[in-house]
Formats: sequence, C-alpha cells, structure tokens
Amino acid sequence: MRAFFDDINFLLRPDKRQKQIKRLAKESGWKYQARRHYDKDPIKSYQFQIFEGRSGKRLKAIQSFKARALQGAFRVYDFHYFGDLNTKTTTIFEYYNPDAVWPAFLIKPKSGLRFWKNLFGEENPVILTATPELNESYEVSTTDAFALKESLTEEFLDSLGDEGQWAVEAKESVLVYYIYGQQLPVNKLLERIETFVHLVHDLETGRPFLK
Repeated sequence: MRAFFDDINFLLRPDKRQKQIKRLAKESGWKYQARRHYDKDPIKSYQFQIFEGRSGKRLKAIQSFKARALQGAFRVYDFHYFGDLNTKTTTIFEYYNPDAVWPAFLIKPKSGLRFWKNLFGEENPVILTATPELNESYEVSTTDAFALKESLTEEFLDSLGDEGQWAVEAKESVLVYYIYGQQLPVNKLLERIETFVHLVHDLETGRPFLK
C-alpha cells in the first residue's frame, strides 16, 4: 500500500532529488529513467540480499552509463523498500558484464545488524590480503570459496578493505555495491561513481587472488 501511494505521489508532485539527478545524468551524457518497479527489472532475477523482503520495491533516479576500458555497463539508482512501518532507501551502484562468471558471494561489513546473514550456509572463506583492514572490517560468504578466490584480485580486495562500510554482492554477471540503508547525497554521487568504476577496474584487470 505504501508503494501504491508513493506511485500516486510521484505523478502529482515533482521530486527535487530526481530533478537534480536527472540534470546530473544529462550533464554527464548518461541515460536516465525516473522510476521502475523492482519486479519488472532484470536485477530481480539475481535475488541479492539487499533486495529481500515482501513489501513494495521501486528503483528511482536510474542513471545508466559505460566506462572507458571496461566491457560492462553501469547503473546507479535509489532502491526504495516500502515496509509496513517505514521506507528504507539505499543507493545502489550496479555493474553488469555478460562475460563475467562470478560465483555468488557477499562481502559485508562485520556488524551486529540483523539484516546481515550468511546467505549460503557455509563458513566464510579465508581471504588474506596485503590490506589488514579488509580482514578486520569484513566478512565473506560464498557458494564456492575456491572459485571466488580465482575470481577476485589483490587490487580489488585492497581497495575494498580501505572502504570499511561498503558491501559488495555478486552473482554470475552482476555486481552491486552499497551501504545498507544509506541514500547518498546528490553532491556525493559523482565521487562515489568514480570510486566504484575504479573498484570494478581493479576487479577485472588486477592480479588474481589465489591464497
């Protein structure tokens, strides 16, 4: 019901944040879509943890673009989950590469939040990197620890370890990056997009991690 009223409100009242992001997309030469039902979007088929829940879900202020030297495509959007008590909004950074074959994995900040859980019913794989921050701040779960170690790179893990709060989920050809429950301010989007593009570049071009 909350999602239904939000749909009506979208038609009747202009959204300042969406206007700002639309202008940002235009200035950057990116594609823009104001709104999309989660159930009608391809991201639904990957069943990432961030999108779990039975209530209404919407993707808003969707920016789509490509980056030089990378094969895949990027999207950035606000994911709105309309629960019974309140609305939870998370800004999602998404990368799609049809040639990727990532095993399902979740690299998440160590936290007592009930939101976080081990999705795959197995112990976390041991991943040690040159950056101790990753081992101190993150937990890793996956469907296939060996395949994950083949897929990840030293540069990617070191860069993510410096982030501290950002989670990464991936499966098959899609990777998403976010802080659960955080809607990023518009004036911070470009900086974070650049960080995310560099992170993906580290994942696709870095040295394989096999420890």
